[in-house]
Amino acid sequence: MRRDLFTEDHEAFRELARDFVEKEVVPDYPLWEKGGRMPREVFGKMGSLGMLGIAIPEQYGGGGEPDYRYNVVLQEEAARALVTLSTVRTQLEVILPYFLHYANAEQRERWFPGLAAGTLLTAIAMTEPGTGS
Repeated sequence: MRRDLFTEDHEAFRELARDFVEKEVVPDYPLWEKGGRMPREVFGKMGSLGMLGIAIPEQYGGGGEPDYRYNVVLQEEAARALVTLSTVRTQLEVILPYFLHYANAEQRERWFPGLAAGTLLTAIAMTEPGTGS
């Protein structure tokens, strides 16, 4: 099926993502599954390739391109290889949008470089009134 959703930049990112998944994820994935987590250094490798900071403004080490389609490409390539990328999806699709929307200048200076580099990992806890957490 022919798609016209992605640009040449997305397809270049797809090549990067596919190569990364094949070389850095697939060979060790069974060990990660057994251990219950993706090794932290993998986040750093992804960050050094620019895979985690695409939506983060350039002045903080990101790509300055808040385009969700890059997340789609990354997830498609993981799915194609029959692997998951641990909490990367949560980092990029749930947590990072909160940082991008709500962080003030001081917080951006403090957090964005590490998020883009993959050296800072985040977590989120949510609750709803009357339902607990």
